Parts: sequence; C-alpha cells; structure tokens
Amino acid sequence: AVTLALDGRRHDLVVGYTVETPIWRPSYRLVLGENNKVHLQAWGIVQNLSGEDWTDVRLSLVAGSPVSFRSELARP
Repeated sequence: AVTLALDGRRHDLVVGYTVETPIWRPSYRLVLGENNKVHLQAWGIVQNLSGEDWTDVRLSLVAGSPVSFRSELARP
C-alpha cells in the first residue's frame, strides 16, 4: 500500500517502480560500409523473467556501474 499526502491542489503525478527480475544486456556491432566508413550499432537486449505482462509499459535502461564481461546472450 502506498499513501501520498499532497497539499490539496491539483498535481500531475507519475508513479514508477523497479523490480529486480528483468535484466538487460548491451550488444554492439561494428559495420564496415562503403569507403571504409564504420558504423557502431548498439542494442539493449531485455529479458522479462517476471512472468508479468508488459503491455503498455515504458522501459528505461540504466547502468549505474558499468562492468565489462562476456556472456552468452541465450541464457538469462
């Protein structure tokens, strides 16, 4: 249960929460194009392990402590 005490005036309110279960991993690819032009492509691969439906969910990916590691993307 969440209780909010406001000052009685009208307010725009946005409520969000975080859960530990969903995880994300970055994935990068270098693409060599014409005239040796190089493009860096990046993705955030998100795995929803919560079992909850993510319909109409906005997602923000945040990395507070970047760590360099190799991982198999097929396993969470």
